[in-house]
Amino acid sequence: MFKHAILVLSAALLTATNVLACTNAACQVANSIYKECKYSTTNIDALRKCLCTDKFIVNYNRCLNGFVCAWDGNPSTLNQPCIALYCPGTFDGGFDAIAFCRGTLSKPQISRD
Repeated sequence: MFKHAILVLSAALLTATNVLACTNAACQVANSIYKECKYSTTNIDALRKCLCTDKFIVNYNRCLNGFVCAWDGNPSTLNQPCIALYCPGTFDGGFDAIAFCRGTLSKPQISRD
């Protein structure tokens, strides 16, 4: 019984460590698109037009929901299987991108650092 408890605890620790150190490719793509748009546009309307693409929105949602598979923007690959690893990430913009794209968040705070 004691050996079984140690084995279960070890497995739980290994899983927790993997989740903490995971890399979310969907976050990387969403953040890359955000940075490209942030530095290449001069006003809010241009930022919205650049940012609010299907490719960004799919990767943004995957990022925040912990799905690690990035989408390349090709419609034929949208529903391909994805690794079932929960790895929530962070959007570097720091604002609700879905609300921004819908027009309900008109002026997000964007620093050009």
